[in-house]
Amino acid sequence: MIHQLFNQHVIVVEASQISLHDELYPEERPYIRKAVAKRQLEYTTGRLCARQALKQLGIKRHPILVGSCREPLWPDGVTGSISHCDGYCGAVAARQDRFLGIGFDVEPAEPPLQPDIIDLVCREPEKRWLNNQPVSTIGFWAKLLFSAKESTYKCLFPSLQLELDFLDIEISIDMESERFQCQLVSDKVTQPLFRPDQLSGRFRISQNFIFTGATLSR
Repeated sequence: MIHQLFNQHVIVVEASQISLHDELYPEERPYIRKAVAKRQLEYTTGRLCARQALKQLGIKRHPILVGSCREPLWPDGVTGSISHCDGYCGAVAARQDRFLGIGFDVEPAEPPLQPDIIDLVCREPEKRWLNNQPVSTIGFWAKLLFSAKESTYKCLFPSLQLELDFLDIEISIDMESERFQCQLVSDKVTQPLFRPDQLSGRFRISQNFIFTGATLSR
């Protein structure tokens, strides 16, 4: 499913493609030493997916450490993203000579986003779009917006090197093409760092999950 979010230059690895008998690199272990078992499994699975993606890029040993904003630290010349939720984990990676950044997010399709959370996530144009959807589906489509903003944030982080809020990004959904447009509307960024056409996103929906992917091309 997530292969459909990206072009052929992005390596995609899902948990079903890896062996959970492999172990973390020693440098990766301190970050979860005190974590609960569920968090340890998520972290380990994500790192093993990332390791396999890097291997397909010709990088055979590179621990994925954690940055100051809890972001994965990829090798020089590589951009990537890891996402997981209950029942799913995957990672994507690509060379930075093609992409300045890529972002990937997965969310469970249920439960829908609650109204009090929608106000924290969605800007006014996004709320107007939601209000045009059937009432019973508003929470579901709001979760799609949530996921699209997560993948966009991950995509932009290597270039911006700052933490964005949900309201710093505005998403426009195209249902027919299963694509979304991402616009950075934050006053934290004082000058444009890329053209609007460089930033784009896609989404796919399965029975159990919402998948989103964003790319910032060169």
